[in-house]
Amino acid sequence: MVETVNSLLDSVPDWLHVLIIAMLPIIELRGALPYGVFLLKMPILNTVIISVAGNMIPAPFIVYLAKKILDKMLASSNEKIVKFAQAIERRGLSRSEKIEKYTFWGLVVFVGIPLPGTGVWTGSLIASLLRLNPKKSILAVFLGTVMASVIVSVLIKMGIMLF
Repeated sequence: MVETVNSLLDSVPDWLHVLIIAMLPIIELRGALPYGVFLLKMPILNTVIISVAGNMIPAPFIVYLAKKILDKMLASSNEKIVKFAQAIERRGLSRSEKIEKYTFWGLVVFVGIPLPGTGVWTGSLIASLLRLNPKKSILAVFLGTVMASVIVSVLIKMGIMLF
């Protein structure tokens, strides 16, 4: 089984590895960039472009659909589904104070600072929960993603220079 998975991964081009990793929650661009540059030996500019693109793929879906899906889950008769939805909503809203106060630029900075618990997934979720303008939210998330890519790229370049 492991050999089958490894052979499937070997047949996937490197850029697709980076794109998929950038789409994943928690890991996102912050993990995809170093993975592409250090492990796959991809040029940093190519890796940045692919990482930003991959990181942005889930954003419109989350911004437009998260609140609607959570509302349906909260209305469920299944207690586990309701608790799960409440946990997601609590997590998103617990990080929403600065975004609520500064809206557009708060969302840009929240997504752009590469710290644990920030990024496209959480920023898009917060935008959806706060019912911010979806188009402006997606633009803010994109600008934040570009900001994060610059910060992570600088850190990667510094790491390359040091080692």
